[in-house]
Amino acid sequence: MTTTATVQGHNLRKTLKIGEERVNALDNVSIEIYPGEMVAVRGRPSSSKSTLLHILGCMQRPDTGKVSIDGLELSALSDEELVKVRGQKIGFFFEAFNLLTNETAS
Repeated sequence: MTTTATVQGHNLRKTLKIGEERVNALDNVSIEIYPGEMVAVRGRPSSSKSTLLHILGCMQRPDTGKVSIDGLELSALSDEELVKVRGQKIGFFFEAFNLLTNETAS
């Protein structure tokens, strides 16, 4: 029995503008994540880990390449459709916990 990857990113490229400079954040990156897998994205600071996660999490679009989640190819989806996919299929744990800066749990 062959298992299909739940999340697939193939040949992802993303260029970012930092000041007046253009930086290749992702250059032909591919990743496949299968059901039940636990994946860690590691790298030195400014190595574009967040850019990759933002693309896989439907928060950014790659300049080129394809992303699919559960067999649904995302490039042709509208922003509204991506919001629905993100809400139904993706969960995030943020490293910064300042989403509600002035609130307490009491």
